[in-house]
Amino acid sequence: MKLQKLFLGFMLLGLFAACTNQDDLVSNVPENAEESNSFLAVNISSPTTTRASFEDGLDAEHAINNGIFFFFNPDGSSASEAQTPALTWEKNDASNITKTSNAVLVFDSSEGKTLPSSMIVILNPSLEVTALTTPSLQDLKDAVETSYLGEKLVEGEDQAPSGFMMSNSVYMSSTGLEMMPTPIGIADIFDKQEDAMKSPVDVYVERLAVKIVTTYAETMSNTGTETTVGSATVKITPEVVGWQIVNTNPKSKLLKDLSDVSNPFTGWNDATNYRSYWAKSYVPKATESYGSLNYNDIDLESEDIAYCLENTTSTSTKLIVTAVLKDASGVAQDIMKFAGKLYYKEGIQKLLASTSGLYTRTGESSTEYTYATIPFGDITFEAGSEQYSVVATLADNYVTKLYNSAGVEVSLPDARAKLNSYGNILYWNGGMTYYYVDIIHRAEIPAVIRNHVYKLNVTSIVGLGTPVPYPEVVIVPKVPVDEESYIAAQINILPWEIVTQNIQLGN
Repeated sequence: MKLQKLFLGFMLLGLFAACTNQDDLVSNVPENAEESNSFLAVNISSPTTTRASFEDGLDAEHAINNGIFFFFNPDGSSASEAQTPALTWEKNDASNITKTSNAVLVFDSSEGKTLPSSMIVILNPSLEVTALTTPSLQDLKDAVETSYLGEKLVEGEDQAPSGFMMSNSVYMSSTGLEMMPTPIGIADIFDKQEDAMKSPVDVYVERLAVKIVTTYAETMSNTGTETTVGSATVKITPEVVGWQIVNTNPKSKLLKDLSDVSNPFTGWNDATNYRSYWAKSYVPKATESYGSLNYNDIDLESEDIAYCLENTTSTSTKLIVTAVLKDASGVAQDIMKFAGKLYYKEGIQKLLASTSGLYTRTGESSTEYTYATIPFGDITFEAGSEQYSVVATLADNYVTKLYNSAGVEVSLPDARAKLNSYGNILYWNGGMTYYYVDIIHRAEIPAVIRNHVYKLNVTSIVGLGTPVPYPEVVIVPKVPVDEESYIAAQINILPWEIVTQNIQLGN
């Protein structure tokens, strides 16, 4: 079979694959045609649901610049070469429709030619998808993407993102069958274009992207913590710097994968609306890394937007909020925590100098030697065994001779080891700290699913958070073992289903 030409039309927001009953259907194509064309009308549209559960989003999120159609035989093999027609769209004001138009596919139905039994539509495809001219259905199931954006083919120019990639929605039918390619029944094919347009086949699509919007509640509780630092009583308040998402999945399956999915929560599948609210996401290989950021990279403001790819792995995607700990006068607090107590940096240095058993000495002979504890300012710090910690040490080029309490010289490596032996010291360098929380999908399950928008509303920040000794080091979110800081939030989700989460940060 050869696909001769193709016109397209479409509408989007919710986005999924509808089915056509092919039982007992009668062909609308004349028999024994030696040379003829057959017509299939296609309408790409969102499902019928209430507007309260959805949102159109930004223009860029539903812009359609190009698309590609793939056609399959009943066994999943390719039925014809893929086509990439020009697309035009009209705004639709229906309660849950963003844009709409119609497509007419024209097939060669001359004698001996067979027609496709199903199709997959990819909108704003990537270069990799566009290169798949005759893929099997399994090829598309195996395809993975590194971005939720497609790539625009412009000859002689750099390839630039061209909109949010979308693919057929995947869900389970009422009879338990996985619905992925849109079925094409015999009765959907007509010998006249005008007849085909009266009875179009519906195709539903969904974005690969996950959308995250974070806001800080106007009534956000951020009253600070009154605590003792050294010998002083200080009220320390975290001043929010920014937010971002971390532990993002580096890749996404092109088509939603429902294999081995078994009722993760009530209502996860919605056959009536041609969609599902769960998926088996791509699992990164050992050589691949989840997306992460350092402190300096986390700078989104309230109501800003972040996007990522679907992630239902055990390494869950998280919201991270950075802050600077300040006193009542607005001065950043350069503080450390050792043995359960808070100190300013100088206080820790003095404490360790006085207890380290390391001494300097002056004098020309043993009868004239005078010993003194190591100058506290000579004690420096280096990265500890935990990302949020440091350990005490001496500079690599430290030249002052040191002695123990018996007057025996201590080598620099031994002196460094002695200071290291005090163990991890929590260090809020310049007051830098962060708070994090799992993004919850539904039923308290940490996950983010394609074509959902998660609206996170930070309602409170409590405690000192997780220390940041080195702002240039990529953060792996973790709460210190002796800290109980947390984030509290409320999440709302949309396809663009909305999930809302109220978030509290602290202890």
